Amino acid sequence: MSPGRISFLIKDPRGFKEFYDALAKHDAQGSAHTQRGFQGGRPPLYEFEDDIKRVMLPTLIIVGDEDDSCIEASLYLKQHIATSGLAMFPKTGHVLNQEEPDLFNATLERFLVQAEAGRWGARDPRSVRV
Repeated sequence: MSPGRISFLIKDPRGFKEFYDALAKHDAQGSAHTQRGFQGGRPPLYEFEDDIKRVMLPTLIIVGDEDDSCIEASLYLKQHIATSGLAMFPKTGHVLNQEEPDLFNATLERFLVQAEAGRWGARDPRSVRV
């Protein structure tokens, strides 16, 4: 029931219930270890700026405009990965592939076609606001 998942609940109550029920079946101790040991203990994304700037693979960042906790990080990645593109889905939260599967698949397919054809290059430095 985190804020980034409410839009899924509103759009698709049945789909949300299936998602919620599947998540609720996870082992409680394992989930706690994941939260504390991995998610809670990992360094902030911003500590990896030098590494992030070296990414040269085609990169697609997708975020929902109602996933408030991920928008800033997504913009940060877009600004620091020269070969990245950013897609923001309107009225969509954190589980965007489940909320908007058709839009997600079409967006991903377009990216893969362009990347495989070599048409997803680095951003032209002239287009960067300084």
